[in-house]
Parts: sequence; structure tokens; C-alpha cells
Amino acid sequence: FLRCMRNNTPALVRGVTKGWPSHDWVANGGLPDFERLCTTYGHAVVPVVDCDHGGDESGGGGGYGGQPRQNIPLRDYLAY
Repeated sequence: FLRCMRNNTPALVRGVTKGWPSHDWVANGGLPDFERLCTTYGHAVVPVVDCDHGGDESGGGGGYGGQPRQNIPLRDYLAY
């Protein structure tokens, strides 16, 4: 840690998040376990942005960040 901080170089810290709940929704093979995500967090309201419409010179929408967006339950997004 000190060697990296002193030299201002990147450091890879392994194992810090083992045991955190964030690992519970990752299935074997490292892919998301969408069923578990839906069961555990499906009620959570998440922002969804439609990147296919607006946000650039050709699509209008007011430039960067101008895409249509809505807040929906995660279960609805996962079912999409």
C-alpha cells in the first residue's frame, strides 16, 4: 500500500469484498443471478435511461444526459 501511495501507482487489492452481500447475486461462473436479484431487490426502484433516443446531435434531447429516463422497480426492468 505505502509503496503504491508513495509512487502514485495503481494498486489491486484482492479479497476486500469477500463476504459482502454484493457477492450474493453473482452465480457460479461470475454471471449475474437475475432470479436472486429479482427476489432480493426486485422492489427497489431504479433509474432507467433510454440511450437509443436523444442525447446527441442527431437525436436531439438536449445533449449529454438528455435521454428519456424513468424510475421503475428492478423486477420490471429485469422482466423487460
